[in-house]
Amino acid sequence: MAEETFARQASILDDITKDDLNLSRCNNQVYVSKLNYLAPFSYTSLFSIKYVFYGVEKYRVNGVNNELRNGDCLIVNYESEVLSECGTGNKDEVNYGMSTFLTPSIIAEVLEATKVWGKDILHTNENYYNSFLFYDGVIKNNTLTDYLKQQFIFLNSTVNTRELNESFYYQLSEHLLQFQYCIFKKLCGIDKVKYSTRQEILKRVLKAKEIIDANYYCNPDLNFLSKESCLSKYFLIKSFKQVFNITPHQYQLRLKINKAKELLKDQKNYAVAEVALSLNYPDVYTFSKQFRNIIQCSPSEFRKRA
Repeated sequence: MAEETFARQASILDDITKDDLNLSRCNNQVYVSKLNYLAPFSYTSLFSIKYVFYGVEKYRVNGVNNELRNGDCLIVNYESEVLSECGTGNKDEVNYGMSTFLTPSIIAEVLEATKVWGKDILHTNENYYNSFLFYDGVIKNNTLTDYLKQQFIFLNSTVNTRELNESFYYQLSEHLLQFQYCIFKKLCGIDKVKYSTRQEILKRVLKAKEIIDANYYCNPDLNFLSKESCLSKYFLIKSFKQVFNITPHQYQLRLKINKAKELLKDQKNYAVAEVALSLNYPDVYTFSKQFRNIIQCSPSEFRKRA
């Protein structure tokens, strides 16, 4: 096996240096980008992780389109065919992001060292040096995206003054594998045989969860969630519960009650009826009944205790 090599400094990718971009020689390497626009270009990837701090990036990976916006990330598997495009072409918009490439050997080395918590992954990926597959959907609002945000801010502020060492790549690999382990546990709950089928179902369930997270106060109904996630209503309920141990309706209700607790505690000038109205309850009675069923006390009693 050839000796592992690591880029000791992040490469700056901007509107001046973008014409020199050549990923055919890419090894363990990180790019910090500040671009108005990068025209579509194609390459065969190592393992890589794409993170968008601000702006829009589009990746067509093995024929599947993915659009990343502020705070999103995407893991690209080894030897994937990638068509990449950055920005909208608007000269007044600057896109900020980070793209890190990792060789299979560093992933395998970290995976081998994490058998204590990663044994389940290892059992299903016996030839993991070459065949290990990460979840390949767009990732939002996750501990992994939080970590990548920290690394982007660090690199963006020190890209010209501080060298990287090997620990940067090893720590990133460990975070990727920890994320994959969490995904693997969710996949185990889906009662389908093929890994690829379970992963596709998980993507659709996470799409439904994303919609609920962003619109829970608007009460998105099951018909809408089913249509947007491309799952039947029955299969969405079943799969959502297999992954999160809760139905979509129960999850939506949990978010609303958690927000209500926050408002009751922090917004003392809000009447209980105003809290109910802000969360789109039809009346204060319905809100108080749901609140009591979950919290075991009325909204007024909760506010007094908070």
